[in-house]
Amino acid sequence: MTKQVLIKNANIVNEGKIFNGDVLIEGDRIVEIAESISAKSPDVQIFDAEGTHLLPGVIDDQVHFREPGLTHKENIEMGSRAAVAGGITSFIEMPNTIPQTTTIEKLEEKFKLAEAKSYANYSFMFGGTNDNLEEILKVDSKTTAALKLFLGSSTGNMLVDDEKVLEQIFSKSPLLIAVHCEDEETIQKNLQEYTERYGDDIPIEERPDAEIAGFGDSGVDILIEFWMEGIDDGENRVGADLLLMIWDALKEHNIEIPYPQREVKILNADERRFKDSGKS
Repeated sequence: MTKQVLIKNANIVNEGKIFNGDVLIEGDRIVEIAESISAKSPDVQIFDAEGTHLLPGVIDDQVHFREPGLTHKENIEMGSRAAVAGGITSFIEMPNTIPQTTTIEKLEEKFKLAEAKSYANYSFMFGGTNDNLEEILKVDSKTTAALKLFLGSSTGNMLVDDEKVLEQIFSKSPLLIAVHCEDEETIQKNLQEYTERYGDDIPIEERPDAEIAGFGDSGVDILIEFWMEGIDDGENRVGADLLLMIWDALKEHNIEIPYPQREVKILNADERRFKDSGKS
């Protein structure tokens, strides 16, 4: 008989509202959510959740559990335990491990590791390279969350900068594709410039400037759009450090900075930087 669990009298957080109700679980599936659910059998395990909130499990779609190859930093067992403790019940892990997850063989090895060790639901992103299209086309889109492409340098050979290869991947792969949209040529040009100026220890205050320079015209347009929209956490508040970095870097390049389209509150920031144009 399938195990049943009934959670009663919880403050259920779901679909944009909070309401008092019950949740019935059969096996590993939620089968009913209602204001009141009666146990249909004496075998049902009942939890009285009165006075507590019941939230859906969170899906973290980008984790680095560093297994295999870098487990001195993290591993699937410990990372998934920490995730569940924080309310994350499903994770999607990245392909830049050692070895990289760029072949079906290595992908299957990761799934076996997770099956044996993970405390949470799991899937993985498969890594693209300039020469693994055949492997990409073998990936099962029903079990593998997405394909990850790095258009700027990453671990090992996961830089995908061949436009013909990119066209083939986007036209043929059935997978959802997640992309780091850097321009490698621009990155290397600016890295060389700043390395020649400062050596390997580029001052941290120069990095936002160098990074903005690496975006190119279309990237700057995206940053301006990002500035206009702000970072919304539900209260129209902005992460101050990131917003100030964008502000300073755009000004450094003499790029006209429009005001945000809506009021933005700056947290833990020196707002005097914003007063030179008449609006704080």
